[in-house]
Amino acid sequence: MQHIITENIVYPEHTLQVQLPVNCMPEDEVYFNDTLQGVVRACKIMELEDYYANRELVLWKNGKMLPEAFAHAWIIKSVYGSISSQLKFRIKNFLRKTKVVKQPVLWCIDPYATGGYYHWIVEILPRLWLVKKYVPQLQFAVPDYFLERWPFVKEFMAMLGIEKYLVLDNNHKYFIKHLVLPTRAGDPFYRQHIPLINGVQWLKEAALKLSSKTVGKRIYISRQKARYRKVVNEQEILPVLNQYGFTVVYLEDFNLADQISLLSRAEIVMSIHGAGLVNMVFMEEGSKLVEIRPAKVYHMYNCFYTLSPHCKCAYYYMLCDYAPQPLEHDSRIDDHSLIIDVDKFDVFIGKLTS
Repeated sequence: MQHIITENIVYPEHTLQVQLPVNCMPEDEVYFNDTLQGVVRACKIMELEDYYANRELVLWKNGKMLPEAFAHAWIIKSVYGSISSQLKFRIKNFLRKTKVVKQPVLWCIDPYATGGYYHWIVEILPRLWLVKKYVPQLQFAVPDYFLERWPFVKEFMAMLGIEKYLVLDNNHKYFIKHLVLPTRAGDPFYRQHIPLINGVQWLKEAALKLSSKTVGKRIYISRQKARYRKVVNEQEILPVLNQYGFTVVYLEDFNLADQISLLSRAEIVMSIHGAGLVNMVFMEEGSKLVEIRPAKVYHMYNCFYTLSPHCKCAYYYMLCDYAPQPLEHDSRIDDHSLIIDVDKFDVFIGKLTS
């Protein structure tokens, strides 16, 4: 690798158009109008030399942070823009012991892409695919708490043949001699089509070699075991789901390979807005994905809608009211739980399955 930064642009910037949902009514277009079109940034592979790194997933050299290590350049200013935050950053990393890393490192995570399953599929997997040829030779940089808090991460990496890790702890800063960094392929709403779909196919093929799990063609993903964002009257809709042949599943009960197998063999998948819906990327041609979402115009709920152009399944939605009172952990507006009108739900599923 060269001493200076080497940049190889893989996909140029372009504009993505998103079609309205299959069942979109004219009065509901306001929910989707702000995300019908978006700019997909260029993605590239960078080869770096002699960079410092830390557990907070910052890369810096000669006192200057690398913008491409962040999901968005504005995050640097937002998090580290003040004099006090800069001073705190410098003191903290000055006090950390330096660990020199001579073996080449693969850097695919940024502070915005948390350990959430959704982020691993739409943000990290495409970046891994971009540098697939490097995977066997490099060690994957990951904060220690990722491996402790999110068990699926090790399953995810093992299926892709990634076994070497550089585990970043809180006591060290790391002087990395050689570093490969694929920049983000898109962002949380608009993604680069090719690396996402190729990455999905890569993971799907690996998963289906390990699992042929199935529970039926029609699946309802329940979030009752989640900490927040639930259907508060879910017991009331169970008879309707049963009537139309839906199996209720809790994805927490399945390993990653089984989850991918379940969704890849389903014809209809339905759930309240949540990470489990990202498995829509594994569904087959002609299948249907239904997102139960609040009757409120809020862009955060459009991430699965804008994911739909990259999938074989058709995107549908059902609007519901927020629960009269948020649950204990429904802290953010996009985490609030919902209540479903049972009669409208019955009519909706009847049309969906006819």
